[in-house]
Amino acid sequence: MTEFIALQYNVFVVFLYVGAGLGFLYDIIRCFRRLIKHNIFFVSIEDICFWMMSAIVVLHEIQIYNNGELRIYILLSGILGFIVYHYTISCVFIWTISYILLLVKKTVKKLKKMLKKQVKEGRIMLSVRRNR
Repeated sequence: MTEFIALQYNVFVVFLYVGAGLGFLYDIIRCFRRLIKHNIFFVSIEDICFWMMSAIVVLHEIQIYNNGELRIYILLSGILGFIVYHYTISCVFIWTISYILLLVKKTVKKLKKMLKKQVKEGRIMLSVRRNR
C-alpha cells in the first residue's frame, strides 16, 4: 500500500512540473506576442496550437507515468502547477524577457537607421555585380 501511495505522490509531483512547464511555454508565446503585434486571427491560431500541443503532452505524460489512467488528482496537480507558476515566476519572467526583447528590437532599429544613413551619405557603397 505504501508503494502505491508513493507512486501516486510521484505522479502528482510530475504533473505539478508539467503544469508549470506549460505555463512557461505559454509565457514564451506571450513574449513573442509583445514583440510582434498580432491580429486576432493569428492569436487564435497560436492558442489552438498551444492547447493541442498541451493536450498531447499531458496525454503522453499520463501514458508514461500512470499507464494511461486518467485520475482527477493528476488534472488538479497540473492545474495547480500552472497556477503556482503563473502567480510566482511568470510575472518576473515576462517582465525580464520582454525588457530584453525590447532592447534587442531598439538596437536593431538603431543599427538599421545608422546603416541607411551611411548608405545614403555614400560612405558604404553597394555594388551590383553583373553577369557577363
